[in-house]
Amino acid sequence: MIGIGEDAIKVLIVDDCREGSPATGKTGVLLGDMPFMAVVHTNGESQSLPIGEFHKLNSKLEKKLIPMEDFNLEDDPRPVPDDSASDFEGIAGYLEAMKCWRKRNSHRLHCYSIMKSPCIELDDGGLIWGTECWWKTLPADSQD
Repeated sequence: MIGIGEDAIKVLIVDDCREGSPATGKTGVLLGDMPFMAVVHTNGESQSLPIGEFHKLNSKLEKKLIPMEDFNLEDDPRPVPDDSASDFEGIAGYLEAMKCWRKRNSHRLHCYSIMKSPCIELDDGGLIWGTECWWKTLPADSQD
């Protein structure tokens, strides 16, 4: 098992939302947040790809996609979060500005965003993503 160690967090899969619910009731180790999907923005369209497919696609492109956080346009700079605004309104304002910027420049974007999700290695060696199930941390005394 990859996640075994002193800091391993044991979890129970309460409900596997995949067809047939094969992992419901199984236990495993929380591996942490890992990349599982990429949202690719090119030519005015966005597409979600599993992380492996994204890497294959990007390796074949003549002009590589760059991370959304590094993408900028000289004539229409990307909004920058206000570090002093830790309140909800400040964060909501930044997210709204990013939404408008992406919409306004969608035809010019050539970038990607990586989506992460908790990954759980099941005791039987299988893997399940946090987006595929409901899970809970087991009590500390059952962590051994």
